Amino acid sequence: MKIVKLLFLVLDKISWFYYNLRYKIYSSKYDIHKSFNYNGKGILFHGDGEIIIGKNSYLGRYSYLQTTKTKKIHIGKNVSISHLVYIYTKSNVANQDFSIKNNIEFKTKDGNVIIEDNCWIGANVFINPGILIGKNAVVGANSVVTRNLPPNSISAGVPAKVLSFKNYVGNDES
Repeated sequence: MKIVKLLFLVLDKISWFYYNLRYKIYSSKYDIHKSFNYNGKGILFHGDGEIIIGKNSYLGRYSYLQTTKTKKIHIGKNVSISHLVYIYTKSNVANQDFSIKNNIEFKTKDGNVIIEDNCWIGANVFINPGILIGKNAVVGANSVVTRNLPPNSISAGVPAKVLSFKNYVGNDES
C-alpha cells in the first residue's frame, strides 16, 4: 500500500511540473498579466488568435480557451472563472445537416469573447463566440451563454438569461 501511495505522489508531482511548464508557455505566447492565477490542473489554451487576461484574474481547473486567427478572448481585471469553463471564438452553426460528410465545410459562427472587469463565471459554463459579458456580471453554474449579458446582471440557465440585477454596485475602481 505504501508503494501505491508513493507512486501516486510521484505522478502528482510530475503532472504539476508538466502543467506549470505548459502555463509558462501560455504566459509567453499570450498577453497574460503576471498576477493571473492558473487555478488548478488541466487548463488548456488553444489557437492562433489573441488571449488577453487582466490583473488579479483566475481560471479554474480543466477549463478550455479556444481562439482562432483574427479573433480574441479578452478577460478583464479581477475576473473569477471557475472550473470546467469553455470559451470559444469559433463554433459550428447548429441549424445544418451534420450527416453530410463529403468534405463539405460546415457553417460556422465566430467572434471575439469579451468578459469585462469584476465578473464571476460559475462552474461548467460554456461561452459561445461573439459574446460580451458586461462589468460586474455573474453567470451561474451550468449555464450556456448565447447572447450578450449586461453589466451588473445575474444570469443563469440554458440558454443563460438575466434573472436579476445587483442591488449593490460598489465603486468601479479595481
